[in-house]
Amino acid sequence: MFVYLLILLQVIILICLYIYHINTDLDSFVFLITNTLNPIYKYFSLIGDKIYYNNNTLEESKILQKNWKMIRDEALSTYKNFSTIKGDLFFEDDVIKDGDKWKKLYFKWYGDIDEKARKVCPKTSKLIESMPNIKLAMISVLYPGAEILPHTGPYKGCLIHHLGLKTPNNDKCFISVDNKKYYWKDGEGILFDDTRLHYVKNNTDEIRIILLCGIVRPMSFIGDTLNKIMLSIYGPITGKDRKN
Repeated sequence: MFVYLLILLQVIILICLYIYHINTDLDSFVFLITNTLNPIYKYFSLIGDKIYYNNNTLEESKILQKNWKMIRDEALSTYKNFSTIKGDLFFEDDVIKDGDKWKKLYFKWYGDIDEKARKVCPKTSKLIESMPNIKLAMISVLYPGAEILPHTGPYKGCLIHHLGLKTPNNDKCFISVDNKKYYWKDGEGILFDDTRLHYVKNNTDEIRIILLCGIVRPMSFIGDTLNKIMLSIYGPITGKDRKN
């Protein structure tokens, strides 16, 4: 079984490298590859296959929540200068229509800390950098009336963590994952599987600012090994031309 999985992964890697060089329909291709691997990650997951997970499930999400005020203060001091997320891979017209209502600051995308993020949010950058299982991180800003359309994330090898920094603190600003709603609260974290269908609405007149992270899913040896190999190529493929 393990040998079969390794052979399969080697074939996937070769195809990934080929597609990376010709850069043809990258979005669709990434989903093709991850849809092959996601059932494997589900099978070897040490925490089951839930929609939402308690914030205490992962050590990294606990540490982030403990430091939420520091992260919030840095975010509030700089968020007005953030750029739109619209147009980046996975964040195109089928996900967000009005780019002015969803802004972001990338800390990392399966790679090193972004230098702009390090400059404007040095404490948060240092904290994220200290936890190697955090593979992606950004501050996500949703303006009043914003809507993120129903979509699925590509990769089950990481769980998504949301940490409320400055939120409306009411159920009119929410995320729905598999038709189960959660609304953000200042200082509260949540984990969820973003390969499930989800959408977001901010039906308030207040801004919503969160820290969004992708944190490695705990898996047994085979799943963890496959995940490490895949993550080593996933970043360069999906992070190309991604800028603040």
